[in-house]
Amino acid sequence: MNIPAEIIIKTYELTDAINSAKVVEEYLRCKAIMETEVEVQELGEQFKKAKAIFTEVQRFGSFHPDYDVSKRSVDKILKDIKKKDAVINFLEAESKLNELLGLVSSTLAKAVSDSIKVPEADRIFADDSCITGSCNSCGIKDRCAI
Repeated sequence: MNIPAEIIIKTYELTDAINSAKVVEEYLRCKAIMETEVEVQELGEQFKKAKAIFTEVQRFGSFHPDYDVSKRSVDKILKDIKKKDAVINFLEAESKLNELLGLVSSTLAKAVSDSIKVPEADRIFADDSCITGSCNSCGIKDRCAI
């Protein structure tokens, strides 16, 4: 594919504009805080261990004797993680950044054609942030903040 140099230059200008936006600055600030908060990291490690146990138990189904206890352990740790201010702030900043990126994607697509399908930011990113390190067992895919 031969992309005109002007489009490449404009793309870099757009990415520079996005990267200099306050919403990106806030996202990066919140991410750094979350990643350095010891309690969040400890809970993340606890979650990974509990999830590994639950994954093993889950192979045998809900009739495994440790299934309910293991599942409750995973759920409790996840709930504790989501209560942490650093995580709450990060998820809020991430949501705002995702709104911006969704708006940019939608605007670009619609400028070309109304028939181009672009994922709606609200549907794609709602409750889609995996702060757990699991990226699947909690039903959340492909993204991980820990």
